[in-house]
Amino acid sequence: MRSPLRASILLGGGSALSILAAVVSAKAWALILGPGGYGQLALWQALVKLTGLIAGLGIGTGIVRFGSGLVNQRPDGLAHWRRAAWALAFALGGAAAALMIVFRRPLAGAALPGSPLASAMPWAAVATLATVVYGAQTGILNAYHHVGALAKITALGSWAGAITGIAIVAVWREAGIPAAVLAGAGAYCLVAQLYLRRRLPAARAEWSWQATAAAMRSLLRFGLPYTLAMAAGTGAQLAMPFVVLWALGTESVGFYRAASAIAVSYLTLVLTALAQDYFPRLSAVREDASALVAIINEQNRVILLLALPLILLMLAVAPLLMPLLYSGRFAPAIVVLEWQLAGDVLKVASWIMSFAILARCKPSWFLLTEFVGGAGLLASGWLGMRWLGLVGVGLAFPATYALYYMVCHLLIRRSVKLVWTPFNVRLLVLGLAAVLAVELVPQVLGPAWRTPLAACLTVAAFGVSLRFLPAGGAPAGWRGWARTLALRQFRGN
Repeated sequence: MRSPLRASILLGGGSALSILAAVVSAKAWALILGPGGYGQLALWQALVKLTGLIAGLGIGTGIVRFGSGLVNQRPDGLAHWRRAAWALAFALGGAAAALMIVFRRPLAGAALPGSPLASAMPWAAVATLATVVYGAQTGILNAYHHVGALAKITALGSWAGAITGIAIVAVWREAGIPAAVLAGAGAYCLVAQLYLRRRLPAARAEWSWQATAAAMRSLLRFGLPYTLAMAAGTGAQLAMPFVVLWALGTESVGFYRAASAIAVSYLTLVLTALAQDYFPRLSAVREDASALVAIINEQNRVILLLALPLILLMLAVAPLLMPLLYSGRFAPAIVVLEWQLAGDVLKVASWIMSFAILARCKPSWFLLTEFVGGAGLLASGWLGMRWLGLVGVGLAFPATYALYYMVCHLLIRRSVKLVWTPFNVRLLVLGLAAVLAVELVPQVLGPAWRTPLAACLTVAAFGVSLRFLPAGGAPAGWRGWARTLALRQFRGN
């Protein structure tokens, strides 16, 4: 178990600088704009990410899949793939930007109804183009295994975008929101291009339109179903601010965005390793069912032991965290955050199985899981808000991930006959019981019980983790950790 533990901590630590930038910018924007303006910002960001996801057609992921094996064969092995990625990025991103400008009025009417900034859609169009190009840039670097460069780009891009965006909003306030969104996307793109020019030579292979066209066709054949799956899952997450807008209004979008930003950020420290360490290990033994089951159980144990104390800690400090990171005007977002945190127990457990489905099963199975998760979130979120108001969007998360967990479990059992170890079963049951106790016991005994109960359960969870996580998976002492994290972040592989 030492390998997944070490990877979870080391790879998660590389995201700390970008998380800090997000916290600083969120605090500044919340103080300057308030809940309503922060909701407008969330809508613009969601629009750019959603259109970038669809327009990008998985170019970055595709070039990693097809090009990684060519790097060691010859120096110019990726030349045609790089040209194909650049051509598709500018063609698809440019087409998406042009369509957003041409149809800016109906798009603004659907996505930003009543917004005084709807006429500024060209800013979002250029930001979408930058997002698609950035996907190709990072895909090319990843195909060459420049992990250190990617970590630097994430850190520097996040801080450059945060500083520029805060300055723009501080001067022009709500009128500067579209420009701030473009500054964020543009910062990542510019930093990535600088590292791309420094790390990689120009593609010098003899020009061949036929080879480049063949690479483009391969990227498109991969990208279309991949994007469909991502649109069903990640796209639904990105679409939630618009669902909140249509159901409750702009101010509630700000509350939802504040809660979801915290809920997404804190687990990055333990979930980064799923894509960068766990998924490659699964793929290497995808045909060996018994080895696959062993890895799934091992990773599930490590992730739950790392995540449960963090989830309970976040539940304990949630009432204090919201005014600290944003302002007292964001107090209604606390209940949304609490239920999102409760759903995180099932989220981390179901993602363990989802990656196994992606590694071993047919693409249609992965598409099914993403569709169920995305449709479940949108439907439960809409119904919850119609019946219960803002708290309904929070309750949608545990409801969605309960359904998602069951679907993932049914599918992976059909493929590898997954059986959880007794320890993993007890860990999941106790974790669910703990978070539900924090949410439900104060409803019976009174709110004064909430923080002491959450604090006691957090201490108990940390004790269990220290007892069952191996001590040998870490460098000796905090200085060893700091040195290892710094080398991982700034010196590459």
